[in-house]
Amino acid sequence: MLVLLNSCHSAAQSKRLVETVPFAIAMADEIDYTDAINYAARLYTSVADGQSIQAAHMMRRAIMEMT
Repeated sequence: MLVLLNSCHSAAQSKRLVETVPFAIAMADEIDYTDAINYAARLYTSVADGQSIQAAHMMRRAIMEMT
């Protein structure tokens, strides 16, 4: 199970979630609405295509940092 908190400054909330779910991804800073949608869509697509959650997250994060 994966929980994605795709809103600005949601990292503090994810720390509590990992006590009950195996994976929680959150945003430590601000994120543009369009970027948040694109991140989530591509993350889920990568996982559905067989990538691990960590690999999919790291790839999406790197791409976002380059733009």
